[in-house]
Amino acid sequence: MKHLLRKHPKITTLLLSSLFTCSVHADNPSFQHELSASTLSSTSDFDEATWFASYRYFAVPVLTNNSPYALNSFFAQTSNVGAEYIKNNLNDEDTYNLDGTYVFDSKFFIGIDYQSFNDNSDDWYFNDDEVSYGAKVGYFFNESTEVSLFYRNRSGDNSYQNTDNLDPADYNMLVTESNYDLEAITYGINFQSFITLESFSGINLQANWQNTQQDSNYFTRFALGDSYPTPDISERANDTSNDITVNLITLAADFYINQSWSVGANYQWKDVDWRSTKTISSELSLASDIAINNRNDDYSKYGINTAYWWEITNNVNIQFSATQYFNNDVDDMDDLLLGLDVNARF
Repeated sequence: MKHLLRKHPKITTLLLSSLFTCSVHADNPSFQHELSASTLSSTSDFDEATWFASYRYFAVPVLTNNSPYALNSFFAQTSNVGAEYIKNNLNDEDTYNLDGTYVFDSKFFIGIDYQSFNDNSDDWYFNDDEVSYGAKVGYFFNESTEVSLFYRNRSGDNSYQNTDNLDPADYNMLVTESNYDLEAITYGINFQSFITLESFSGINLQANWQNTQQDSNYFTRFALGDSYPTPDISERANDTSNDITVNLITLAADFYINQSWSVGANYQWKDVDWRSTKTISSELSLASDIAINNRNDDYSKYGINTAYWWEITNNVNIQFSATQYFNNDVDDMDDLLLGLDVNARF
C-alpha cells in the first residue's frame, strides 16, 4: 500500500552505474541524493505490475554504515524533499506525489505532502481524478525511534454531459448526464523503532493506526428507449450517496540479519462501517424508490516477507523482496508478491 521508472531493470542498472561513479567513498560512505526505480507484481500476472519512480534530496549527507541499507533514510533524521510517480497497470491509474519534511534542532519535525491521482480507465464516462493534501508532526525520541501524527484531506469531482440526439433504434439505455463528488478526511498515528542486537543488525518495529471518514455522491441520468421501431424515450435517474468510516491498524516487524538481508512478518486489520442511500426516480412513476443499506465488515490479513539489498557499486544498489500473504480477506489475493528496486545514491 507508496523509484525511477524503467521497463528493463538490467538496462537501468548499467546506465546508473555509468552515470554515478565514485561519489561515495568507502572510507566515508554517505549520500544526499537518492534515485529509485522499482516494480511490484503478483506471480499470477506480471503484466499487471505496479511501477514506481522517485527522487529524494537530503539537506545533510546520510551515512550508510550505521544502519541496515534499507533503513539509512530513517536513521538520517534530517530535512528532505522528494517526488514520486506511481503507475498501476492493474487499474490503469497514475499517481504523482510531492512531499517535504523539516527537522528542527530539538528533534521535532513537520512535513507536508501533495498527491494527484489520475484514473485512465474507460470503465466510466469520465476519469475519476482526485487530489489530496497532507501534513504531519512528529518527534525523534532517539537516533532510531520516531512517532508522528498525520492528517490528510482527499477530494475529487467530475461530470459528464451527452448532448447528442437520442435515437431509441440504436440502443435501449444511454447515460445522458452523470457527476460525482467525494471528500475524505484521514488522521492517525505512526510509530517506528529499530532495536540493535549484539549478534545481528537488529529488529525494525512499525505500528500504524488511521481513521478515514469518506463522503461521496454519484448521480446518473439514463435515457431509456424501447426496441425499434417504437420511438418512445423515457428517463430514469440514480442518485447514490455513500458514507464510509474505515479504521485500519498495521503492525510489522523486520529482523535484519545483517545490513543487507531481512526477514519479517506483518499484520493488518481493517474495520469498515458503510451506509449507502440510493434514490431511483423515473418520469413514468409518481414516486421515487429509496433504498438504504447499512453494513459493517472487518477484515484481517497477515504475511511474511524477506528482502535482500545488493551493493553493485558504491553508488548503485538492487533490492529484491518477496511477500506472501495469508488469510487475505481484504483484497482476496494470496499470490506471492515480488519486488525489484534499482537504487542510485550519490
